Amino acid sequence: DADVNLIRGVYDGAVAYADVQLGLFLAGLQARGVLDRAVLVVFSDHGEQLGEDGVFNHCCGVADEESHVVLMVRLPGGAGGGRRVDGLVELVDVMPTVLELVGAVAPAGIHGRSFAAALRGEPFDGRGVAYTVGGLGVRMLGARTADGRLTYSGMRISAPIAPDIVESAALPGPSFHATPGLGAEAQVSLRTDMVGWMRTLAPATTGDGAPLTEGLKTKLKEHGYWDVEP
Repeated sequence: DADVNLIRGVYDGAVAYADVQLGLFLAGLQARGVLDRAVLVVFSDHGEQLGEDGVFNHCCGVADEESHVVLMVRLPGGAGGGRRVDGLVELVDVMPTVLELVGAVAPAGIHGRSFAAALRGEPFDGRGVAYTVGGLGVRMLGARTADGRLTYSGMRISAPIAPDIVESAALPGPSFHATPGLGAEAQVSLRTDMVGWMRTLAPATTGDGAPLTEGLKTKLKEHGYWDVEP
C-alpha cells in the first residue's frame, strides 16, 4: 500500500507541476496581449493506470483510466467560460473544431467532427459511441457510450513482442470486458459497431513480425488465439 500511495503521490505531483506551467503560459499570453484573442485547447493524449487491474502504466489498456482524458477549451475573451458539456467526443474532433472556430475548412475524408456548437452553447448531442484504439503490439479497442464502456484486448500475432508476452502469460487470450451496468444487448450492439468502425480505418502496418515456432503456436492456441497465421 505504501508503494502504491507513493506512485500515486508522484503522479499527483506531476499533475500539479503541469498545472503551474499552464498558469505561467496563460500569464505569458496575457502579458503579451494575446490571451483574449486566442483559442486555447488543453487535452491529454492518454491517462494513466495507477494500480487498476494490477497495472502501472499507460500502455496496456483502453479503459476509462487511460481513455477518459481532460479536454478544456477557452474561447477568445473567455466566452462561455465554466460550461461543462456531457456529450462524447474523441481527440480526433479537436482539429476540425479549431478549424471551424478560426473560420477555416476541415479537409475531406477525416474522422473528426467539430464540437464548436457545444462551445457556443448550442444544442450538442455528441457522438453515440466514442472509440479508442491501442498499440504497442497489443490489439486493444474501446467503445464508450453514455452508459458505459466495452473494451477488447488481444494481441497482434505479428508483433515483435508477441513471444515475450505469450511466454510470460502477461496477457490473456482475446477477451471483452464491460463496465458494470452495460447490459448484454448493449454489448452485442457495441461489438457490431466496433467491427464497422474498424473497417473505416486504414490497414495497420505490422512490419516483419515475429517468427512463429511450433512452440509459440501451441502457446498462442492455449491463450485463445486459434487463428494463428503461418
